[in-house]
Amino acid sequence: MNLFLIFFLISFSWKEIEEYYRENVETVYAEFEEIFISDGEKNTYEGKLWAKKEGYLKFLIEKPDSQLLFVRKDKVFLYDFEDKVETEIFSSPYLPDFFLFNLENLYILKEEKNKGDTINFIFERKDTGLIYDTIKAYFPLNDKKPYRIEIISSSLSLEYKIILEKFVINPFLKEEIFKKVQTPEKIKDKKWKK
Repeated sequence: MNLFLIFFLISFSWKEIEEYYRENVETVYAEFEEIFISDGEKNTYEGKLWAKKEGYLKFLIEKPDSQLLFVRKDKVFLYDFEDKVETEIFSSPYLPDFFLFNLENLYILKEEKNKGDTINFIFERKDTGLIYDTIKAYFPLNDKKPYRIEIISSSLSLEYKIILEKFVINPFLKEEIFKKVQTPEKIKDKKWKK
């Protein structure tokens, strides 16, 4: 059998991937790198995210400083580790679903192409309140788990990119993970030395 035909037969369309996530995926874990470029100055952050259907998201920046963003249902909270206080900062019904590939009402698929042993999908934002302009998702031809996702936003003075990698599909996540906050060691150490 022709090698091209084999690749064609085992690759997935976006519709199949989206349906798979909608029907089979309850939770997602990933590690990320977040990059801000403003007026030529670049800042890079590293962390982890957890998302769960029914409106839960935890977005933890670990380096260089610890920051935590929670989403519970449609409310978005920022957590202050030093004061141990969470503050509601805005509402968004989209964020948890966004990280579970429920993009139907948010983005339009602009390009789908096979490159070697990878299938790439490029999306552009519909007219919603989300700040991300473009999403690039990279999947192995024979797997519905992405190995890299780039979420990109840019304006005249700011470029913003989140690169998600090391995906785990359906890790066991209790709702408590989205409510309980563990203070990072770096902050514990600061308080101890005072």
